[in-house]
Amino acid sequence: MKNISKFRVLVEDYDIQAKEKRYFAVYHVIKRALQALGIVELYYVPVLQVLSTWIPNFTLMILLVLYKPHNRASQNLFNSMTEIGFVIIHSMILVLAHDDIQLRFSHITREYIGFAIIITCLFIVIVELGVIVHEQYQTFKSVYQTLRKKFCNVSPKKEGGLTQKISTRSKRNPGIRPKSNLITQRPNREGTTRRSGNRGNY
Repeated sequence: MKNISKFRVLVEDYDIQAKEKRYFAVYHVIKRALQALGIVELYYVPVLQVLSTWIPNFTLMILLVLYKPHNRASQNLFNSMTEIGFVIIHSMILVLAHDDIQLRFSHITREYIGFAIIITCLFIVIVELGVIVHEQYQTFKSVYQTLRKKFCNVSPKKEGGLTQKISTRSKRNPGIRPKSNLITQRPNREGTTRRSGNRGNY
């Protein structure tokens, strides 16, 4: 498990230190593979075809809500909302597929269900756009901070450390004083002494 953090890019910011959260990227791949297989192989059985997409989505949604596999809370929230949206869509499609056999709903009711599916799809698109914007903002923010640290000559921390270092040296050697505070005595022409130094201090 040494240096495992360098592979974080491959697992989409999952908490790979915990065993139950490490393989969520694999769960996503398995879910998509099962859904594609069910859509193709169960083409002539609509109810089972929809169930083959509903069950993987519902399972992954439960795992996301329970374990919260991402390191960031925002990423857990976005992924959970997306999976909940897919579960709602597939549930309504399952209702329509079952109604094709029973023929209980009216034409208007089926239209309402269709509109609800479209609205849920738009909701998922908005959530995904929010994720993209959030990720781009975090990336640009990190790049900006890196460039700012790189091109600034002296950071405030270094200036504070330098001032503290000078003050520490002054405390250790009390005989050392800044040049501006030194007072020297020079003889004048009349034989008396005259003080010279920083006029602003007198």
